[in-house]
Amino acid sequence: MIKRRYILTVVAACLMLAGCYDDKNGHDYDTVMPDVEMTIPETAYSAGIGSVISVTPDVKTSIPETDLQYRWEVKGEMSNEQGREAFMPLVPAEEQGKELRYTCHLDTNITALNKSYTCRLHAKQLSTGRNFYSTNTFTITIAGITGLLVLHGDDISSDIGILEAEEFTPSANSLPVSPSAIADMYSKSNDGRKLQGKGETVVQSIVSGLNWATDEAKKRCRIYAKTAQEVALLNKDDFSYYGDWNSLFYLSGDRQVHKGQPEGYIIADQDVFAFDGGSVFWMQQSNQYPFLFPSLDENDACADGNRFTYAPQFAEVTTSGIQGLMYAASVNGQTRKGFLGITQTYDFSSKHVNLLDTKADNVKFNPGDMKADLVVMRTDNRQHVRAVLKGDADHPSVAGQFFAVDLWPNAPAKGESSYVDVPQYFYVLENTLTGFSDAIAFEFGESKNMCYYATRNAVYHYGLDGSEVSPFGQLGKADGTALDFDGEITLMKLLASPNVTTRNDKPVLLVATWASGKSVLWALHLDIMTGKVVKAVKYDESNVDGWAFGRIADVNIKGL
Repeated sequence: MIKRRYILTVVAACLMLAGCYDDKNGHDYDTVMPDVEMTIPETAYSAGIGSVISVTPDVKTSIPETDLQYRWEVKGEMSNEQGREAFMPLVPAEEQGKELRYTCHLDTNITALNKSYTCRLHAKQLSTGRNFYSTNTFTITIAGITGLLVLHGDDISSDIGILEAEEFTPSANSLPVSPSAIADMYSKSNDGRKLQGKGETVVQSIVSGLNWATDEAKKRCRIYAKTAQEVALLNKDDFSYYGDWNSLFYLSGDRQVHKGQPEGYIIADQDVFAFDGGSVFWMQQSNQYPFLFPSLDENDACADGNRFTYAPQFAEVTTSGIQGLMYAASVNGQTRKGFLGITQTYDFSSKHVNLLDTKADNVKFNPGDMKADLVVMRTDNRQHVRAVLKGDADHPSVAGQFFAVDLWPNAPAKGESSYVDVPQYFYVLENTLTGFSDAIAFEFGESKNMCYYATRNAVYHYGLDGSEVSPFGQLGKADGTALDFDGEITLMKLLASPNVTTRNDKPVLLVATWASGKSVLWALHLDIMTGKVVKAVKYDESNVDGWAFGRIADVNIKGL
């Protein structure tokens, strides 16, 4: 009898021990063998794509470190074989360890920005197979990154980075605590591969409209990058490669008309224009189509009966008449070049395009026959368009020279052509402005005194007031202080130019330099009335954490 009671007691004890299994796949002997207690110091971590989140847990155990294997896990979008939510490895096997160093990126498991994902630390005792889990979980959130897109590199290859600083923060986002940079966002997201060739252009396809754009439009939003050798479209969130130039177009049936000759990509308000082999492809970003379709082709007869090939230029004019200006690279197959008026941009088609030809009218110059290549054009606060062109070798007055013009696209209709007052002024500037013939970049702001050009070693400032040219000399501060850029200028760009939105309502001129293997970016805050600099901010390795940019070729604002 006593023996039977002993047996029942042992069985009961075994049943009690069997009930001690925990919900984390523990074993019955976990409570009597050495244990592992792991605590995460914080419950929430957040950083932008490309940034590193580091976590050092508090681990208490008598088990030798050599007998423990650590694995950081996340409950993301992926499910287990039964279709249930499951914890998956947060980092690859070779990066697992007691301490976490997680480089923020999107993948098939962590797919969304600004979403909190639950994580934990999992430890396994190798000798027994026992599993232990952190006493608390924590969340990781990958924040959407905004700032200045920076295309940089050398003549061989290019990378794209981001600079976070006050001047480049969209209004919907808080200011960064201090300037910081990630110079290799593109290569880091693409297995170390860089863009081939010298950088030319970088732009995000939606800038100011992202906060209210539809989900479908946001999915279509790309970063466009062009070098001397290739075009790449990148996913806006993590800079991962989406496709090449062909990805912009509908490649099927009679719509497969583009020539594969990338010439330019322009965002104007919420419209996208892609220029390919002399043709224009257009898309309203508010619609639901994922591709650009042909709008203006060299075989299309326009409103005035002419056929054009198109230079990669567009300027908005916010009036009820002419709503935009473009530029013809040829007219009816001939080498004639001139300005084109677009009278309807909502329905962007050949029936709204006219050559601004003044014919036999007595005018200062004929906008429809410029005998020059267009370099840049900008709309000012009068709704005039000022432009810099370079004369052809056979131009009658400015052969091979840069010059400027002023056009009033919506002048009252007069004369035989109806465009008699469209051409306002013609400026021969190479004999008036120092170094104008050696300029590498030109910009116009909104007022008459905001005219700029840059040579390789200086930035100059001038004004255009009617027919008068005011040569102000090298750009300086309003208090008379000179600006010394101390290096080769590789970029000059006005952030008040079209298609760029920042939290600042004042114009900022960006100047990038290169000297002794190091780059510098100047943000020059301008006074609208005088065009001079009221504040100069210098960004380089001395004050920007993570600064490692090569020669800066182009910049543009990145939104969420």
